[in-house]
Amino acid sequence: MSGTMMASAPRTRGARLRQHTIALARVAREVLQSSQGVEAAFAVLAPIAMQTLGLQRLVLWQMDGGMLTCLQASGSSLLPAPRPGRQRAVSDWPTPVPNRRRDQRTPADVRRVHDIAAIKNQAWRDALQQEGVGAYIDAHLHIDGVAWAQLQFESATPRYWHADEAALVGYFGDVLSVAMDRDRRRDAEARLLYLDLYDNVSGVANRTLFHACVCQLLMRMKHRPRQAALLFLSIDRFFNVNELLGEAGGDSTLALLAERINAATPDEAVVARVESDCFGVLLPRIAGEWEALALAQQLLDVIAEPLSPSLDVSASIGIAFFGPVAETGVPSAEALLRNADLASRQAKLEGRSRVEVFDAESHRSLVQRLAMERALRNAVRDDRIEVAYQAEVNLLTGEVAGAEALARWRLEDGQLLAAGDFIDVAEASGLIESIGYRVLERACVEACHWPTQDDGTPRLLRANISARQFGEPGLIDGVGAALAASGLPPERLCLEITETTLMQSASASLTTLEALRALGIRLAIDDFGTGYSSLAYLRRFPVDTLKLDKTMIDDLVGDHNALAIVCAVRDLAQALSLEVVVEGIEHAEQDAMLRALGFTNVQGFFYARPEPAADFAARLARPVVRRALEAEAT
Repeated sequence: MSGTMMASAPRTRGARLRQHTIALARVAREVLQSSQGVEAAFAVLAPIAMQTLGLQRLVLWQMDGGMLTCLQASGSSLLPAPRPGRQRAVSDWPTPVPNRRRDQRTPADVRRVHDIAAIKNQAWRDALQQEGVGAYIDAHLHIDGVAWAQLQFESATPRYWHADEAALVGYFGDVLSVAMDRDRRRDAEARLLYLDLYDNVSGVANRTLFHACVCQLLMRMKHRPRQAALLFLSIDRFFNVNELLGEAGGDSTLALLAERINAATPDEAVVARVESDCFGVLLPRIAGEWEALALAQQLLDVIAEPLSPSLDVSASIGIAFFGPVAETGVPSAEALLRNADLASRQAKLEGRSRVEVFDAESHRSLVQRLAMERALRNAVRDDRIEVAYQAEVNLLTGEVAGAEALARWRLEDGQLLAAGDFIDVAEASGLIESIGYRVLERACVEACHWPTQDDGTPRLLRANISARQFGEPGLIDGVGAALAASGLPPERLCLEITETTLMQSASASLTTLEALRALGIRLAIDDFGTGYSSLAYLRRFPVDTLKLDKTMIDDLVGDHNALAIVCAVRDLAQALSLEVVVEGIEHAEQDAMLRALGFTNVQGFFYARPEPAADFAARLARPVVRRALEAEAT
């Protein structure tokens, strides 16, 4: 390098440098004391640095793996600034300075190249010469001891970089390091905030953010009244999806459902996952209740679209309206969520895959029903579901031919509730399965100890199978397990399935009935005459018994039409070799009429009411069962 170039700058240069350094330091303090990020800090400091050092270009490169990416640049006519995002391979650059913590900074952290002609890396030297660079000085920007970026000061002509200039470059790099660290921390905070406010499974807002959005809307509505709605979407029986697909498959399903809900809702709506299998939709402005109802129906349709050839789901939606036309005024965010949730539960109780609007008048009864559901769950958990037996009488012998097992709920105060008082709640909540199997298992065990009839004929146990149990794939295994655990011979068990249940899907019902029959058990159609009464399927179903519903004999005495129907069922059963059991007999006239018509097996309060297992066992132990029954009836 020529002696002229290497000569010390005149005193005026040093004075000018000190003056600009003071100005740069003042601006740097402002940057450090503010909350500016790297982009704003670079924009403020770059012009002063270029003027102070006599530069033609200043470039900030971010180190990212094997690449350097241009973040910010300031250039001149001699050295135009590269566009942000431009990349260079690290291999194109000289060996990088080893990473050091800032408190261990050495002169090696600032690299000075007085003349690029002295660069030994030919590829790098050629690249700089093609761009018109004559000399450069650069510094590494460290964050937590790691070099994150490289700041390069470039001159169009060869020049000597003084030690004070190198110190100034290092100081400038430190300022930008702080600004870059702020940006990094802001990004990290934003990511953490996102994780705190958004559901990581579905990608939509979580309950916390949804609640905040509802609160903000309620605050705005104090000054600018409007009508709004909150929808609560509860996925029906989502536990089936998790059982079928596993947890990962369940999460994927929730993500897909969230996409569908988002796509179907207006842009201004807020969609959130508010519970494990529930979504909330906030409609901040609606033209009328009809708009929310129409959207809810649309959501039912998009959710019901098959997820795969073997999987589809449905939802129950509750809506809570609020605004000027809401009769209850503007409640709190918690109340709105609770009301919409209660309405969705009502939709489930009404049959699922439907929409219900929160009604303040029905709020109390719904809350009571939900309280009953919780109490019933506790009863199942605490084994307070018991079995009662209602005798079935043979009119020819007067003997107890068997009994129907009926569920009873023992309350905490000792009171017993009949199945009719809680069966709807059990069905809607899904508890009917565990209750049904528990009753079946216990009844099979107790029936093993029943004595035979006088002629040695075993007494038959009848047990009801709910519609939900009948549709479950584990039914066959469950019945088989109850028989195996109790030792009850299969031919002594008769399962009763309602006519309505069988006809909901006749072909599937036929398959299930055949599988049950293969266990060796007997089958009965319960409540015959109240459902479809399809004679074509009656011929195909592998059943043994028709249980004539109580409503068919209520008017048997004195009603010729009722008498004709009962006689027709009797003749039909006889032609098909089916047994008939008439239930619901409550007075002597009905008993006499049924005897005259030739019916054999009957059941009803006229003969015996449902009774606990111990009382029923005592009944069977009496020497003359027929006379005891007749005495009770009298």
